Amino acid sequence: MTRSRWVGLAARIAVLAALVVLSVAVGARAIPAGEVWRLPWHPDGSELSTTVHDV
Repeated sequence: MTRSRWVGLAARIAVLAALVVLSVAVGARAIPAGEVWRLPWHPDGSELSTTVHDV
C-alpha cells in the first residue's frame, strides 16, 4: 500500500473511534466523552463504568 492509502486508513479509523465514543456519550444516558474514553482502560466500578462496559 502506498503512503497515502495508509494515511487515509488511519484517518478513517480515527473517525470511526470518535463516532463510537460520541455514540456512547450521546446515547440513552448522557456521559461526558472524556469519561467514555477513559473508562474502557481504567474501570473504577462506578455505575458509569458498568454502563460503558455493558455497551
